[in-house]
Amino acid sequence: MTMTTEQNWRTYAVEPLQPVVFRSGVPFGSGVRTDGSNWPLPSAAAGLLCTQWARVRNGTAEPDYAKAAQHVAQKGPWLLRWPDEAAPPAWCVPKPADALYMGGSAAAAVEAVALQPQLCPVAAGCDLPTAPATAAGNGADRPGTLLPVMLPPGHKGKPRSGPAWWTFEEWLRWRCGEAVGWHGNAAAELPREARTHVSIDDARGAARDGQLFRTDSWGVGASLSGAPPRWGFVLQSNVEVPSSSVRFGGEGRLSALQALAQPPYGLDGPPEPLRQRARGVGGLSLTLTTPAIFAHGWWPHWLDRSGVGSPPGAPRIRLRLRAAAIERWLPVSG
Repeated sequence: MTMTTEQNWRTYAVEPLQPVVFRSGVPFGSGVRTDGSNWPLPSAAAGLLCTQWARVRNGTAEPDYAKAAQHVAQKGPWLLRWPDEAAPPAWCVPKPADALYMGGSAAAAVEAVALQPQLCPVAAGCDLPTAPATAAGNGADRPGTLLPVMLPPGHKGKPRSGPAWWTFEEWLRWRCGEAVGWHGNAAAELPREARTHVSIDDARGAARDGQLFRTDSWGVGASLSGAPPRWGFVLQSNVEVPSSSVRFGGEGRLSALQALAQPPYGLDGPPEPLRQRARGVGGLSLTLTTPAIFAHGWWPHWLDRSGVGSPPGAPRIRLRLRAAAIERWLPVSG
């Protein structure tokens, strides 16, 4: 999809009215298999927006819906949190890949430690590349190596479990060098609903092969008790669609789509603390808040084979990739 200027982005909140399901597309085998609690990919938000946009234009003189839909751009979805009825919603980001949870101080059970690019210790090495291998090559043509991402010197102990989601304010403080810790991860653990599905073979009285499985759904939206907080999704697009009931995710479950008059803090542009942090540093850390795939997988298309390039929209800035922290791969279907 095409990119647009920042002034054209419109922000939408999607609040599920039922637990929502987003399957990975991985085929089911025999036995119980958990699926459905995958976080929605950007393609899910793109499908929702294109569908609503097409409904608005239904009956107009649009010559080619498919061609016109290529100009529908979107960002997200991200997790959206309403702390209470009076407070504006705030968005959340997934735990950064370069953050590791360690035992915290007396004020927090766990703290996030920032992993740092470092040279390998003496008598150690790695085979990290700076560029993806060509289709015909075996990887030997990759020049140079990236730095491994490791714990800073002086940190000892075992990794701990922690929140899967951070508020944007927590992420901003952490990126600005402040300590961020939590007493527990209950606030970041979204409720899930598990359902077991089975088909019985009448002749054998047993489950049919490949038809015994479990699906997990996200219990976002308003809680059954009506107590805060409420959870949902937030996304942005360059097209205007009306507020309405929509189907988001699998099984046709309903959600409420509503335009937000004001984007949550941090979605309307880089906040000033981040700008101040970047001045005079001589480098930056680029954090992806949604899954992404570039022309060469995880390797950004605007970097050449030596790892040097200018990011989109900033031709006067030249960057060199020194290190990358990447989560595990995700299946993409549809």
